[in-house]
Amino acid sequence: MLVSAYYRQNEFKLALQEFKQALISYNRSPHLADTIKRLFDSQIALKLNEDAQSSQQLLFSLFPQSPAAEGLMKDLENQKRRK
Repeated sequence: MLVSAYYRQNEFKLALQEFKQALISYNRSPHLADTIKRLFDSQIALKLNEDAQSSQQLLFSLFPQSPAAEGLMKDLENQKRRK
């Protein structure tokens, strides 16, 4: 998938656009939680903190028990420990 290639190459602006389009086009996909998590990661990389907060809330509200939500929670906990 093109969006994953952008993400892996740290092309976060392009990945961000593709993740947003994927959310619109594939809103019934079983990979939606992972897409929201990667959208969040891209927003953080681009320092779009308010957008990232919205993505975080969306992920936790729609998919609170998903591996993507659990991974994000671990990432946030690790980030707090580093501070």
